[in-house]
Amino acid sequence: MQYPEEKWDSNLPDHYRGAPALVRDEDGRVRCVACQLCEFICPPRAIKIIPGEIPPPIGSPKSRNILRHSIST
Repeated sequence: MQYPEEKWDSNLPDHYRGAPALVRDEDGRVRCVACQLCEFICPPRAIKIIPGEIPPPIGSPKSRNILRHSIST
C-alpha cells in the first residue's frame, strides 16, 4: 500500500491507531532506544519499558535498548 495516497478500507473505528508492537530491523533486533515516550503517553498505561544497555560490538558504550518490556491488552 502506498500511504497516504492509498487508504486501507476497513470497518475499524476512526480513532483506531493499530496494535502496539516493537519494530525490528533486518537482523531481528528491536529498533528501540528505550526513550520511554510511548510508556509516558499511553493513556491506559498499558506499556511498560525497562531500559538497558547494548554491549559492544553491536552498540557503543552509551547505546540503549530494551532490557524488558510488556504491552498489556
